[in-house]
Amino acid sequence: SDRQPHDVPPSGGALGLRARIVVRFAAVALFLSVLLGVITYVSVRQLVLDDRRASSVEQATGDAQLVAATLRSGAANPGEILVSLRPPRRSTPLLLHEGEWFAASLQVRPDDLPASLTTLVFDGTPARQTISLRDRPVSVVGIPLDGELGYYFEVFYLADVANTLTTLSQVLTLGGAI
Repeated sequence: SDRQPHDVPPSGGALGLRARIVVRFAAVALFLSVLLGVITYVSVRQLVLDDRRASSVEQATGDAQLVAATLRSGAANPGEILVSLRPPRRSTPLLLHEGEWFAASLQVRPDDLPASLTTLVFDGTPARQTISLRDRPVSVVGIPLDGELGYYFEVFYLADVANTLTTLSQVLTLGGAI
C-alpha cells in the first residue's frame, strides 16, 4: 500500500510559534515600559516634593528670623514687616503678634491654617503640613518666634509642582504608549 502521509498542521492553537513569541515579547516590553514609567514618576515626584518642602522650611525660617528681629527693634508695625518681606508669589506670610493676626495679603486667612499645625506651633514646636486650600495644594510652615513675640506662618502654593507632575505623567504615558 502506497499511502502517503498527510501534512498535519502543528498543534498549539491558532497562533504559530513565531506569533506566540512576538506576542510574549510585546507583553514583556509593555510591562517593562509601564514599570519604568511608574518608577520614574514616583522618583521624580519624591525629589520635587522633598526639594520644595526643604526650600519652603528654609525660606519660612529665614523670614521668621527677620520678622522677630524687626519686631524686637520696634522699627515697624507687624503688617508693614510682612509686606516688606516681599515673599515670592508662591507664598503668603501670616503673623500672630500680641493676640492679633497680620497678613501680607488677603489670599489666606488665619482660619485657613490647619488646627493640628497651629496647635503644635502654639505649643512651641515648628511644624509643616501639606493641605488643600480652596482646591489648591499648599504647604503651610509655622514657626514660634523667640521671646513671646508671636507665631509666624507662611503658606506656600504648590500649583506649579502639581502642574509639573501632571506634565511628567502625560509625557511618560505618551512615551510608554509609543
